[in-house]
Amino acid sequence: MESESITKKSARILALLRKKFRIRARSLSIALAKAGPRLPPRIHRKAQLLVEAQRYAANPKLSVTLNENEISEAFREVQMFLLGIDQKDQRIGAILSLLGAIVFNLMMTGVLLVLVLRWRGYL
Repeated sequence: MESESITKKSARILALLRKKFRIRARSLSIALAKAGPRLPPRIHRKAQLLVEAQRYAANPKLSVTLNENEISEAFREVQMFLLGIDQKDQRIGAILSLLGAIVFNLMMTGVLLVLVLRWRGYL
């Protein structure tokens, strides 16, 4: 497999990681480390395979050992996962989660206030 095609694939995945997760990184391996738990383990392993392939492609003797089908399949899987991420839906989910936590805390504060007032004999 040509070094240029592996480099292009890695650059495409890096661009998607930057866009979807707003990660600032110069290389794919650093971007994967920053993405951390936001990527499922299976996708993370496939992306790590692309990092290894990029490293192997730089060496002419090691580039012969690369499995072209495996690299293409890994690229396709990682790309499809990243393209399927809906940023608007993630933002809405985060806002709803925050609002839910605030409402829960207010309810617990109200219940605690009523219990204290009742215990003190004011209610």
